[in-house]
Amino acid sequence: MIDFQCCRISSPAVDLAYTLVTGTRGVIRVNRLDHWLKLYYDKFAFEMKVLGHDASEVFPYKSFKEDFDNLYVYGFVWATLHVQVCCWSCSPPAAEYARQF
Repeated sequence: MIDFQCCRISSPAVDLAYTLVTGTRGVIRVNRLDHWLKLYYDKFAFEMKVLGHDASEVFPYKSFKEDFDNLYVYGFVWATLHVQVCCWSCSPPAAEYARQF
């Protein structure tokens, strides 16, 4: 099954922010964020090259970094929404409710 409820056209910075916020601890994120952003962008640039495009023209690192800085808060917003769903599904009343279906 494919869930299309969160499909959208947006900057890759939104999904990257969500992934980093939900998949790392704050202390590690603070120390390694610049490294991870560069690593992500380098992989993006490689894949763009494979597809016959120049990432520095299509989406330069400076623009990517600005997008990430501006959209970083969305990672926390998405994480907060998903944590609520995860907590709800783990509670005993929710499990009982789910068994009805």
